[in-house]
Amino acid sequence: MNRHGFTIIELMVCMIIIGLLAGAIMLSLRGAGRRVKWKDTVDYIVRIDEQVRLFSQLHGLGGQLRLNLLSDVSEIVYIPSTHVDIPSDVNLSRFETKKRVWEIPSPFRIEQIRIAGGEVSKTQVALPVGPNGMTLSYAIKLKGEVKQTQDISNDEVDRSSYNRWLIFVGSTGQVHQTDHQEEVDAILQATK
Repeated sequence: MNRHGFTIIELMVCMIIIGLLAGAIMLSLRGAGRRVKWKDTVDYIVRIDEQVRLFSQLHGLGGQLRLNLLSDVSEIVYIPSTHVDIPSDVNLSRFETKKRVWEIPSPFRIEQIRIAGGEVSKTQVALPVGPNGMTLSYAIKLKGEVKQTQDISNDEVDRSSYNRWLIFVGSTGQVHQTDHQEEVDAILQATK
């Protein structure tokens, strides 16, 4: 008997194998997307701080960095200072800037803010930004919902909720990450 083609059973077995492989790939990619989202959120907050410092340095303008935790979505707001002596022969449009607002992407939010000197807030903080880009040292506690095992700073963790501190050193702009409140307090105490 001459056979030209596949039987229905052989085709079904191939389709089941392809379906299982596709399902396994989708599950592995879904976890990677969450891992990237946590890292992207941390990088996003660090870039905001860098942008504010760089803007202040480049334009010689101080301002105020506000961290607002009162709404459902955490916000970081930068308001450049308009109280600067500008020579009369300089084009004012270069200095006319408006406030800039960044929202922390869901499902992440800033849960708490600590400032060098011991101030703690769960609502709102206004940090002065000098014309040289310096601020007070501060720390924010970032909270996020994490459903899968994620690689955060080379540590494998499996938690349903994750809290991590980001510490911004005011004089240098360096950023440290930690899970330990004691480390946050020590760094802020040393930099006040």
